[in-house]
Amino acid sequence: MQIQKNLYTDLSIERITISRSDVRDLPMKVFLPQSWTPNDRRPGIIFWFGGGFCKNDMDHFRMQSEYFAHKGLVVFTPDYRLTVEDGVKISDCLYDGRCALKYIIENAAHFGVNQEKLVVSGGSAGGMIAASTVILSELWQTPPCCAPCAMVLFNPMLELALEKDAFGCGMVGESGEEIRADAVQLIRSCSDDMIQHPEKYSCCTHLRAGLPPALILQGTDDPLCSTVHRFAEQYRRSGNYIEVEEYPGCTHGFFNPGRSPHNFYYEQTKYRMEMFLIEQGLLNPKEEKE
Repeated sequence: MQIQKNLYTDLSIERITISRSDVRDLPMKVFLPQSWTPNDRRPGIIFWFGGGFCKNDMDHFRMQSEYFAHKGLVVFTPDYRLTVEDGVKISDCLYDGRCALKYIIENAAHFGVNQEKLVVSGGSAGGMIAASTVILSELWQTPPCCAPCAMVLFNPMLELALEKDAFGCGMVGESGEEIRADAVQLIRSCSDDMIQHPEKYSCCTHLRAGLPPALILQGTDDPLCSTVHRFAEQYRRSGNYIEVEEYPGCTHGFFNPGRSPHNFYYEQTKYRMEMFLIEQGLLNPKEEKE
């Protein structure tokens, strides 16, 4: 496996492929701290990119990945199939997310990761994938041997059936572009089963006790905001811990580098995520590096 030096001098990137016999393979990048060894049992983070299930950008969370690897965590950014590929539906994207999680857990020893200290994260569509790996366990016939210990979601999609109306309300993409046409494509990309039984794919429908602590980073001017609040309320009612950090006046994808002067909201959300990981015992504040 070829290891390539990253932008930081104290970490490296390993590029691997998750091989599958039934559908296409999944590329994945692994960000490794400088002092990493396979014998470590470090916490890990998995970031899934956003893009309405139809756009690929495996570097979507590149800066966050570098930062948290620089802090000593092992970070994964897996690919998943897109709905612009022949025959691919949103349910396939969710399945690919579960495959990546299962692969990382099964190979935790190879990656020097503690499989009981894995955080799932993602933005928009990637946020739905991250949440589905934790919440929609009934969809998967072979669940992983252990579950993620925490979730950090950036303006996530959590209930497709309720988001159709939101797409007509000035929805913008991860880079601030108008995505109404993409939204139409997204709705058309629902499988027949998803259309007939949307409750099977709704994270809100499957909330229960025993889910991991969660943090959602959400702009108040994002049409997805109302769904996030419904989700958080039900998450708490089910006996779970969740925080929703709101950013007044911010729209969809506000947290991405380049979306605000001096990357203000990127820095703010990165710091908030870091504090959450410290609170969950996944980062040691005494060992923080500048």
